[in-house]
Amino acid sequence: MKILARWHPLAALAVAGLAILGLAPTTVDDDPFIWLEDVQGEKALSWAKEESAKTTKVFEAQPEYEPIYKRTLEILDSKEKIPTPELFGDTVYNFWKDDVHPRGIWRRTTLASYRTANPQWETVLDIDALAKAEGKSWVFHGATCLPPANERCMIDLSPGGSDTHVSREFDTKTKQFVPKGFELPEAKSSTAWRDIDTLWVGTDFGPDSMTTSGYPRIVKLWKRGTPLADAKTIYEGKAEDVASSGETEILPDGRWDVIRRAPAFFRQEMFILQGDKLPRPAAPLAAQRLDGGREDLPGGVLTFRLARRTRARAAQARGALRAECSGFARGRGQHAGSRPAPNARQREEPPGVPVAREQRQLAEGRDSDARNRQRGAVGDE
Repeated sequence: MKILARWHPLAALAVAGLAILGLAPTTVDDDPFIWLEDVQGEKALSWAKEESAKTTKVFEAQPEYEPIYKRTLEILDSKEKIPTPELFGDTVYNFWKDDVHPRGIWRRTTLASYRTANPQWETVLDIDALAKAEGKSWVFHGATCLPPANERCMIDLSPGGSDTHVSREFDTKTKQFVPKGFELPEAKSSTAWRDIDTLWVGTDFGPDSMTTSGYPRIVKLWKRGTPLADAKTIYEGKAEDVASSGETEILPDGRWDVIRRAPAFFRQEMFILQGDKLPRPAAPLAAQRLDGGREDLPGGVLTFRLARRTRARAAQARGALRAECSGFARGRGQHAGSRPAPNARQREEPPGVPVAREQRQLAEGRDSDARNRQRGAVGDE
């Protein structure tokens, strides 16, 4: 108590107040709810299931519940939804759910077809059919594909929709999983292609290989045909970090092996691998990649959050610059062109939003074209 009082008088007052109320801080040894820390433990999961059932019962008893539930389900299953595009070269991929495909289908079409009122979709992977065939409640967690052909992908499938997933190599040409291909067991893993026979991988390699946040701490390169245990360690982050990962960027100014370390959720360091050496971070902690690998932007676009402290106040300024990876690899950023100051909305946008906006604009443009054609058809009548 004396230590707290010396640190801050209000702290001592707060602790005293809690003690009066019978809410004094407890230690791990006498915390009656410490078992909830075991988030995958049988007792914690059973308790969560029981409490969820109680809450659901309360909700279902409300007169508003049934109409809201039905209307929400109609929206989620509507065939009028705009299919969010993901561009792989000239091919548009989309993951789609409806009443016929509750688990969803991963499908594709050409860019020209996508821009029409009724795109001709080709199913690449049916998650409902896969779940039925394998007896697993698979939930699609996404795909990481190798450019430029994008024929080989790592498919992430979560059993039941948890944070963890298995990762399996998939061939988009044959629309089949690759026999004896790359495959990772269930974990909070990250994968990225270096080339057709090499995979960047971060996963649960055993004790002390994950961060305290539960994500990969160690980044390795895994060669095809070799055991995962033989994968070469490239980088090790700190246990208190959020995560670390590896990837290969193919850009106009070269091919770059990149290591990313996230010491906090909105902060990261980026290292560019040079042979077997990792120089000092190529981008500062607050830098974030925005372009998502766009080939028309040399070296990519990074935003920087610049902290500036004065006696009177702490102010933050944000700017953007276009930086050549080759300059970063030499330990300095090369300013290849200034960009306009961001507007109020842009200042609040998290990393990745510009890419998402471009995809949304493509989708909205297709939908707008379709509506204009329909209006034209009505007018011609």
